Amino acid sequence: MAAAKYLAREGVPDWLKFQIELPKYEYFDITKDRKYYDYFNDLNSDGLMFQRSDLHATSDYFRRHRVMEPKFVKDQQMSDAFKSGTNFSNYFHCPTLLSDQKISSRMFQNSCTLGDKVYSIGGMTVMDAAEQAELLGDLTDDFDLDPKLLELRFDYDLPEPLIADFIKSPFVKPVDSIQVFSCQSATLKHFPFDDESPPPLICASMCVISKHHLFMYGGFELDTDVYREGEKLIFEKKLKMNDTPWILDVLKMRFQKVKNQVHPTVSTRFPNTIARFGHGMVAIPVEEMNKEPVMPLTINELTNSNNSMRSSSKMSTPAVGFVMGGYRMGNDNKFTPINDIWKVEMFVNQVGKHNHFEFAEEIVSYPLGRYEVNHNNDGGFTGVVKMTNWPVPRGFFSFVVMGGNNSVMSHSAGSSTPDSSSINGTSVSKKLMVYGGSTIRNGNTEILGDVWWFDVSSETWTPIDGFSNLDDTTARISQFRRCGHVGVMNGDYFIVSGGVGPNELGLQYDRENAVFDIGDRLIQDRLKLFKEERKEYVSLSFNVESQMWKYAYFMSENCMTDTISKFWGVKDVVFNSIGASGVLFNGRMFFIGGILHVVFTEDGRTVGVPLASIVEINMPMLTL
Repeated sequence: MAAAKYLAREGVPDWLKFQIELPKYEYFDITKDRKYYDYFNDLNSDGLMFQRSDLHATSDYFRRHRVMEPKFVKDQQMSDAFKSGTNFSNYFHCPTLLSDQKISSRMFQNSCTLGDKVYSIGGMTVMDAAEQAELLGDLTDDFDLDPKLLELRFDYDLPEPLIADFIKSPFVKPVDSIQVFSCQSATLKHFPFDDESPPPLICASMCVISKHHLFMYGGFELDTDVYREGEKLIFEKKLKMNDTPWILDVLKMRFQKVKNQVHPTVSTRFPNTIARFGHGMVAIPVEEMNKEPVMPLTINELTNSNNSMRSSSKMSTPAVGFVMGGYRMGNDNKFTPINDIWKVEMFVNQVGKHNHFEFAEEIVSYPLGRYEVNHNNDGGFTGVVKMTNWPVPRGFFSFVVMGGNNSVMSHSAGSSTPDSSSINGTSVSKKLMVYGGSTIRNGNTEILGDVWWFDVSSETWTPIDGFSNLDDTTARISQFRRCGHVGVMNGDYFIVSGGVGPNELGLQYDRENAVFDIGDRLIQDRLKLFKEERKEYVSLSFNVESQMWKYAYFMSENCMTDTISKFWGVKDVVFNSIGASGVLFNGRMFFIGGILHVVFTEDGRTVGVPLASIVEINMPMLTL
């Protein structure tokens, strides 16, 4: 193969090496499985289901619903453990999927659930082998160009946990489609972007604002330029920050571009928007704010409504979103963590038949918290001075909503938010929780493990001590330093999966004078389980009521192999990956994509592998 021969030549730069994905998905022979064969055969009304033709409805359906099976081998000892009824609490596996196209990796995307569907937008993916070979041929004049004449330009100092090797690779590209996964039927569908869609965004954030609307904000675009400079061929990748808000109507599969308007009371003191990525974003849906349950529409109901819209007071209270932190980019292409928190109000414009509605084209935002604003001699905004406890600036952290009932109320006295006399402000009696993330202090990267609660009504931050007593001794204050992880709430438990800590990144800090990092103990216990040849795998969860860090044990019988490491299991996908997205549905967690971060090759080098997997985690019992 010409591409392989070229890559074997002397002087080929590391950034030009091909990327691989795990796990491999293969077309499943449905004749070997009665349930799949019967399913498709029952739909074979014209007898042409299994003909490879787009001209027939049944064969086209079969083509768009191909059964894709992850290539795994079973750990026999693990399988025997399941059969013998060995005690374990939680089980995870990669399900076989029905997909309308080849399954590919997704990294640093964002995902949300609506009903039983998981919507994933943006992120990065790896080109398939044929695309990589074709691109390599194009870049090298059909493999004739001396590899020493190839030059990469990528002038960015990326914050953790972003991996520069992936972002600057020619064979990694932004995702320009919406992926929809059905939790009930394990079906994947893909909807390509159109001219009214946002640009493909990486490290954006997304949240649910109604039963059929998603709100997306932030992230960055990844542009590629290829040009000649003398004899050299320059391959340059550029990051372009994005600060445009978007609303997706999942029934119409149509994006709506909206304008962010800072409330006039504070617009003279603050910039209109701060472009950011790796930030946190949550929302209280409009139905919950108005306390009126609205049944989800079907596309037929929407079509039959004849687009008849009417103004209505049913949705007079807007959906409320909260945006915090992330990284902003300076003029020197360096990134700075921030810790501001904003409230965003999204008003319903019109309500039509069957309770379908549209949002207004403008959203209103204003900062929260207690602070004073700094200005320069010319009156320009230069920053804020925090007046109370406040989390340190951070990105790639968890940001979740905790309990309490919503209510419309005036803003608290003494807060920075405009009061109800100047705007029909809305608030909620919920708390927001911030956990972990990465930051940069005095030029040094730190991984955080602290927990904070933000009271929306009083606009105040409270640091929360976490405790652990894994040795059945007196509980001591503990943290779990993590960034780039997935965090979801399941009842009283906040479940942490994946991510990296200071150990994985080789970062040093003063452990003697720092809060005990339970992550150090976690590594020891994982190694102990491995040496004892036990099949459990342990992770951590945080009980928000008791404020205790507790172990959660998982098992899986599926493993996978690849050519650059040795033998990896589904557990590694869940617990040793970054840049994945995770959602909770009916007590099951779905872990989508990411990068397998810890793969030790023979020379001891740590590399990453993009993940194409969707892992289902069943959690009947969270802890033992």
